[in-house]
Amino acid sequence: MQLPLASGRIGNIRRVAPANGALVGEIKAERFKTYWQYGQVRNYYEHRVSSRGETGTPGLRVVLDEEPWTLEYESLVSPHVFGNDGWGAWERDRQGPAHITQKVTYEFYRTEE
Repeated sequence: MQLPLASGRIGNIRRVAPANGALVGEIKAERFKTYWQYGQVRNYYEHRVSSRGETGTPGLRVVLDEEPWTLEYESLVSPHVFGNDGWGAWERDRQGPAHITQKVTYEFYRTEE
């Protein structure tokens, strides 16, 4: 089992849009995690899919919208074949990564303060 050492967000990212804000930009991204057998994380990264509008100006408020994680694929392999070895040997020695993804949207708001 792996326990997280820390959890949080870098920067000033919020979950709710500011009431007095005007949407000026948006970044759509997809997060990827690959797991080995029994949940050992192999890698984690975020890929930018698209960007539009104003996203790099200092002072903008960032709102994060995260969709649920979904299983893209799981690929299980074993050195055993079904037959004399039986299911137990195949399952005991199997290996295989699972790949999960999450779509995220970063919205950038300009506020009048």
